[in-house]
Amino acid sequence: MEAAVDRAEGPVLAVGLSRIHKAQFLHGLTAGGRGAVIITQDDPSAVRLCEDINAFYGEEKALHYPSRDFLFRPVEGVSREYEHARLGVLARLLDGSCPIVVAGCEAAFQHTIPPTVLQSRRVVLRPGQVCSTEWLCGTLLAAGYSRCDQVEGKCQFSLRGGILDFFAPESEYPCRVELWGDEIDTISTFRVETQRREDTLKQVTVSPAREVLFPVNTAGEIAQLLEDKAESLTGKLQQKCRQQMLADARRLRDGLELECCDRYLPLAYAQPAVLTDYLGDRLLCCDDAMAVREVMRQLDWQQNEDISALLEEGLLFPNCGSFYENFDRLVRDCEKNNAFLMDSFARSYSELKLAALVDVTATQLSLWGGDMDLLREDLNHYLEAGYRVAVLAGTDKGAEVLARDLR
Repeated sequence: MEAAVDRAEGPVLAVGLSRIHKAQFLHGLTAGGRGAVIITQDDPSAVRLCEDINAFYGEEKALHYPSRDFLFRPVEGVSREYEHARLGVLARLLDGSCPIVVAGCEAAFQHTIPPTVLQSRRVVLRPGQVCSTEWLCGTLLAAGYSRCDQVEGKCQFSLRGGILDFFAPESEYPCRVELWGDEIDTISTFRVETQRREDTLKQVTVSPAREVLFPVNTAGEIAQLLEDKAESLTGKLQQKCRQQMLADARRLRDGLELECCDRYLPLAYAQPAVLTDYLGDRLLCCDDAMAVREVMRQLDWQQNEDISALLEEGLLFPNCGSFYENFDRLVRDCEKNNAFLMDSFARSYSELKLAALVDVTATQLSLWGGDMDLLREDLNHYLEAGYRVAVLAGTDKGAEVLARDLR
């Protein structure tokens, strides 16, 4: 299977794999250091597959990339946990610290921050570096962080004299940067609960805290961008949208945060990205492509319905495009990358031209009830057919006794 994937000029399909076999084969394909981005039909199946792969490794090698709800209307008490998790995974894909990512197709093909923007908005801080507190605060605000009195959650920052605290989305702990004048003196992690310093760091990276970042940095510049777009809208049907954009611009000029950045995602990026744009030289894998196709067709239909309703309400501007890619994007990605498709049964893949087909035969055996004659009969059947057999016992002592009896 490795040879088929390495030499293939197109997707390789393996059939006959049940859920646990898929995790086993993915572990085998990636255990040598090859990375992978794995797409499943939904978030629950992605979480299960991620856990199974990590069980094979015995450590957290695979990360789950979750989907999130786009916010087009103001909502009280919005949680950005999934957005922060997505940004953390993307940052680790970019710097190579995350070898395997598993995502449902909705999450994988939701529009997000492009790799070039994510990379350009990342700033590395080191002791001895000269930078003012004003520059640091401006950098964090431009990256989407929220200023507060005390850091208590991800994507927040606070400044007290010459001490800057911030919590990057991909980090386990927040960081504290202590300055001596305009020079960074020390960088360390600290605990949110106690606010006490922990480990000293040689460097730390400030990563973007939002998936929607505008090409300009300050609130006034973003407000001007919205006002310019609003002025370009004419006609009675676009009046509601124009009023909404001007209201958002006024909010920014009054020093308030933009409530629903997601509605301006098409304005922020001329070419928004999806998860597969972060693929690099990793293997692209798809679990049950036919189920993924049906889910993505339903998402595409729902997206068109939602956009039509939002346009009528004036919450989106005309010709805003879309917020998801469709199944055709997955097909193109499979054709131009080394792709590995997995399925339980052999099916017809009309959209995909397969480079190779691997048929796996897996047999499920019943549990042994303790009868040695029955066990010997099962083992001899496979040994005579040329198989090697592994017999699993519940304990070391049980394995020793069983091995002695078999000898």
